[in-house]
Amino acid sequence: MNIKLEDLGYTEEVAKCAEPYHAGGYTIARVTQMVKQRYLVRTEALEIPAEVSGRFMFTSRTREEYPVVGDWVAVTLHDQDTHAVIHHVLPRRTVLQRRAPGKRIENQIIATNVDAVFIIFPLNQSWTPHALERYLILVRQSGAQPYVFLSKRDVCTDDHVRDVLGRISTVCANETVSAYSLYDAADIHYIASFIHRGTTFCLIGPSGAGKSSLINALVGKEVLPTGEVREYDAKGRHITTKRQLVVLEKGGVLIDTPGMREVGLWQAEDGLWETFDDILEIGTACKFRDCTHTHEPQCAVRKAVEEKILAEDRYNSYIRYYQELHELATHLNPKELKERRELEQRRSKQEKILKLKKR
Repeated sequence: MNIKLEDLGYTEEVAKCAEPYHAGGYTIARVTQMVKQRYLVRTEALEIPAEVSGRFMFTSRTREEYPVVGDWVAVTLHDQDTHAVIHHVLPRRTVLQRRAPGKRIENQIIATNVDAVFIIFPLNQSWTPHALERYLILVRQSGAQPYVFLSKRDVCTDDHVRDVLGRISTVCANETVSAYSLYDAADIHYIASFIHRGTTFCLIGPSGAGKSSLINALVGKEVLPTGEVREYDAKGRHITTKRQLVVLEKGGVLIDTPGMREVGLWQAEDGLWETFDDILEIGTACKFRDCTHTHEPQCAVRKAVEEKILAEDRYNSYIRYYQELHELATHLNPKELKERRELEQRRSKQEKILKLKKR
């Protein structure tokens, strides 16, 4: 397949960033696969293995500075164009990231320079709308457009499909949401209609959701391995163990990712507010501009919950994510923790004074 850089998502914005590297004699490529610190990169002419330069390793201070799938990189070609060395990562337009699994407090970049994300959840597995909320916050924080697709419609009853769509309607009020079957050509055609030449879509979701299978269906042949789903619990195995970029012949780029068991949020305040924009709107009527909606007097959000204008379950979700992000921020910035505690102490004192005056 003949591929131009524009087919890979190369835009005028990327070209402008690449100008000094072109002038320096570098070749511009896009990272298409990553396994630990081994890469595949794609130029217009070929796709070849790559590794970062020794200077790159010496000057990089954090893991997030290293290339990931979706990055545009400046490389030099070696060994008769069979191997590349990555010297620079071009500025990233969007970054899809989460808090890395485990006890260490650090982020993990899933993919970069993504235009939109297909969030895939399986209809035949048990999950709650709260699980989907986390993915939506993550995607909205990145700046990409989220789409929600519920897989395996063919193994579920129509009543079950309607029930799931109803339960997530509040969570996905502003998104495109659809259930699909891999064996329904109309469903695949509908999903494909969102993909255009030069646009990059990332697929994320839990294990066994069918991300790789959907990519194979969109490509029209098996380009990614897939695994059987266990019958006793309807959960899939981790067949996808690496992030991989696939270019469609009709145009468009898809990034496959391993299933995620943990979706920790990472500095996702904007994504939280966009996901809970109804709470943000109600909160404009709070007495304090920076009200946390937990204990402050004259809080419009808590009043809306009491008056059943706002569902208590939705409010509790918001508070849970808010506290998670606040805890993360205090670990990253201890000074903010001290200032927040001082502010909360002043407000607690104010609230006690108001209660005494009412007696």
